[in-house]
Amino acid sequence: MKQFLILLCAATLLTGCVTGPWYKNTKKPNAAVLRWCYPNLFQYLAGNSIVILRKVDGLNSNTKEVNLDAGRHCIAVDLISVGTTYGHEEFYLMFKGNHKYTFSARFNGNYFTVNFIDITGDQPQIIESFTGCNKVTTDTAPTYIPVAH
Repeated sequence: MKQFLILLCAATLLTGCVTGPWYKNTKKPNAAVLRWCYPNLFQYLAGNSIVILRKVDGLNSNTKEVNLDAGRHCIAVDLISVGTTYGHEEFYLMFKGNHKYTFSARFNGNYFTVNFIDITGDQPQIIESFTGCNKVTTDTAPTYIPVAH
């Protein structure tokens, strides 16, 4: 039993070293907030997808919400539909301070659509929308999406 625990601790330490640097998610005054959320079961089965935030400015993220300084940031997401990851995409987006944002995605056959949404006010507003092929890989160039100020 003792050997098993030592092996488990060693594996945990080694795994932590392999994952790379993490985004430091600290609350800041006037920060923009980016959240990802799951669609409910009926939306998911109807084709809406899960958008999981994976990286912020090249640093790993394991949280459902990040606080960002106003300005341009590189956001990497995984797109998942009915249990299959069908896309890894990077977006360069402009964020306004004191605004809240989220993503939504929908899979339609061979294509997906990702919406970047400002949820600050009473009515969510789609800021930008991107459509791409489901053969997206992490090797693709980042997608540049301008966001009006």
